[in-house]
Amino acid sequence: VFIDHLSFRPYRRNARGKGEAWGAHQQFCDEFLNPILLRFLAGISYNPWYRGSISGIPTTELNKLIPFTRKFSWRVFVNVVLQARLLKAGRERGGDNDRKAAEVSFKKDRLIFILKSLRTWIEQLDSPPPLDASVWEDYADNTGYRNAEEQIKRSFVADFAQHVQPELLCDLGSNTGSYSAIALRNGAEAAVGLDSDAMTVEKAYLSAKRENLNFLPLCIDMANPSSMQGWDNAERKSLKERMTADAVIALALVHHLAISKNIPLDWVISTITGFAPSGVIEFVPKTDPMVQKLLLLRDDVFPHYTKEAFESLLAKEAKIVRTIPVGRSGRRLYWYARH
Repeated sequence: VFIDHLSFRPYRRNARGKGEAWGAHQQFCDEFLNPILLRFLAGISYNPWYRGSISGIPTTELNKLIPFTRKFSWRVFVNVVLQARLLKAGRERGGDNDRKAAEVSFKKDRLIFILKSLRTWIEQLDSPPPLDASVWEDYADNTGYRNAEEQIKRSFVADFAQHVQPELLCDLGSNTGSYSAIALRNGAEAAVGLDSDAMTVEKAYLSAKRENLNFLPLCIDMANPSSMQGWDNAERKSLKERMTADAVIALALVHHLAISKNIPLDWVISTITGFAPSGVIEFVPKTDPMVQKLLLLRDDVFPHYTKEAFESLLAKEAKIVRTIPVGRSGRRLYWYARH
């Protein structure tokens, strides 16, 4: 939990004895309230938007996206519609409006009422309506694995975690976090999951919270991870700078990056092994139904996407400690230890 302790100070009156307004109200709305409302009122995931704007979602923009019927709510009207109109008017009128805004004041009890009202409202926004149906939300239940094949993967991940005992495990393409959960129950102290689908990430978060797992799922696209942002590219670090794990698992991910995203196989392998000194990677060949589905609507321009090529490229980056087949389609798991 990060606390901006410099923002805490006593309530004070000005020279004329009048109270003060909450100077950070607009910033609070842009950075914290508006992303929640975007999801809750408009059914739009805030993750890509917030990534592109480190200062949050401007109230004037949110006001354009909220359905007209939702604007009749008193709290929405006061915190979004009215605020957006005042901000727009301020830009049009210039300095005169800024001076008037600076003169706004509230008695202490009125200011406390506003803060408590905001808190109560935000607590009611704790369970937003679901986003549009996700392709990946039920992926873990529809991968085509048989029970025996699923058990092979679970046992392999459990053995890996028991042997490595990572303080931090990075789960790439984590989906609902089921394999992170296995690793956490078998020696991993903490796990971070990366997945590009917001609904899947939310499902993973709620599951981890319910089971009290030390697992943090993040909405991040591996083909377009978060970059350095802000002043001099130094305010926000890139994913690579932030993520230093002891172990990594990348299950049912390589084919999505190499075929769906057109990323060269050697780049995929070097990126995955770059996350941690040891890990488990799953290779899914073209004979697998999931890969065949990816190739249905496009030409197969991936002659180098083969098991032999994968093993050769992985061997350049790391020692292959152990490998086993998973099922009849040719899927294999590889436990690596980086050179």
